[in-house]
Amino acid sequence: MKKGIIIFLGLFLLLCPSCDRATHSSSSSGAENVVENFCESYFSLHFADAITYCTESSKKWLTFAASNIHESDLEVLRSSDSDLSVRVMELQAAPTDSTGFAMVRVRNYLCADRIDAPSTIAEEGFFRIDLEKHAGKWQVRMAGPLQSEKQNPD
Repeated sequence: MKKGIIIFLGLFLLLCPSCDRATHSSSSSGAENVVENFCESYFSLHFADAITYCTESSKKWLTFAASNIHESDLEVLRSSDSDLSVRVMELQAAPTDSTGFAMVRVRNYLCADRIDAPSTIAEEGFFRIDLEKHAGKWQVRMAGPLQSEKQNPD
């Protein structure tokens, strides 16, 4: 049963056409909306929603992330008393640029990055989200699985 669900999610992510959402605009605030919506979907494990904010080449990484979520991970997420929060801390995406990035602080997200330990709810993590503009719309570009970055203590 679990294997069937994982296969279904993977196929859905690969075959799901990208949706044209109103939040995809060429302005930097449009980029911020894309980043926020992507992160909220991604870290809530709503990968089918997250994919609508991504480049075509990012689909394989979302499929990879979805295929590594297990029932025990979902139980950890469901049993959490804390709500997920996403905040864009820095945004480099000018309207005239074709690429950019955002630094995002995510609180109370599922941390399932170790195969030798059960998943936990991470209190806080910082993630770099790369962006590309296609046809005047900002999209998230994933070059690999998202990983929390260390913060500079300054």
